[in-house]
Amino acid sequence: MKNFRRFAFALIISLLTFSLFASNVSYSTNYQLSSISNPAYYGTFNDIYANPAALPLSEDDGNVRTALSLSEIYDIDVLAEPIGYIQNQVSNVDISIYNKNVSMTIKIGSSFSDRSFRENSQYPFFDIYSHMDLELALAYAFPYVSIGGVLRGGNSMVRMDKEVTDLGNAIANSYLSPFERMSNSERFSIGLGALGYFDNYSLGVVFDDLFIITAGEVKTDFSSIFKGMSISFAAYSDKYTPNGDLRLFRPRASIFYGNFNSDTSTGKFMINGGVDVQLLSDFTIVIGVGYHEHAHKAFKYNKNEGELCFNLRGIFDDWDISTGISVDTETFKTIKPIISVAYHK
Repeated sequence: MKNFRRFAFALIISLLTFSLFASNVSYSTNYQLSSISNPAYYGTFNDIYANPAALPLSEDDGNVRTALSLSEIYDIDVLAEPIGYIQNQVSNVDISIYNKNVSMTIKIGSSFSDRSFRENSQYPFFDIYSHMDLELALAYAFPYVSIGGVLRGGNSMVRMDKEVTDLGNAIANSYLSPFERMSNSERFSIGLGALGYFDNYSLGVVFDDLFIITAGEVKTDFSSIFKGMSISFAAYSDKYTPNGDLRLFRPRASIFYGNFNSDTSTGKFMINGGVDVQLLSDFTIVIGVGYHEHAHKAFKYNKNEGELCFNLRGIFDDWDISTGISVDTETFKTIKPIISVAYHK
């Protein structure tokens, strides 16, 4: 534990030193929010990606976790083009060390963007990014309330306008080729979260970007705080029956609203439902469905900004395997698949 604390202190100093000049290069496998992930959920380590306050409430055993994840955003019309199976690919390797109050995660990943064709070229060109990020989460739980914070810092490198001819070439461009350093690509932010839990209900409040350093400037104004704010509510049945037996079907539902735009007129809205099929104490299948809107006006349905989400997750022994897919409700031509495999010990 003493070495763990020293490592945590060294990580904080590294993050602060590393991020004096910062700009946000966006990338993510986007498993933080889905039909089975919400800031009001708790019980697994994976929940801290949506709300750091969930860390002390995790029931996962072990202290080390390694996760591999892959996601895409597909335009169906592009699938027929050469190498159409690579459009906006993001891949990550996450390595976490944690206990009930502190977790540290190293994230190493790559992403493809700006797919285009050159004259007389048969195959597409991409800007390919390599990312490395560090996250430190600190949290403590009281009766009925848990409070947590997270420090995030990282940087990115790039390979501009690279032709990709097949899957092997894509892997080589992502992991086996030299990258160029990006000016002002470093990023740093601090977020806070709180989680209230009682009986069969929970409430989550998150401020993703309470403090940001961007391009050498500190941003902590009301507008940036409000953009990263969200509030969530969840309801679920007990894990066990009144007789103490494991409940086979454990339904749950949640609602999320937040991540508002600059004029606060719209925000991200999610309504999710699902069921945990608890086959054994260490073997659970999680099924989730949801409807999300990215620019939602309160009490106004807008299918042009919506998407339907479906997720399936298997938790058994030391393994956690998640898959998901979402499709837009405007054209039904944008599909977002994701898969994640995690092992903890």
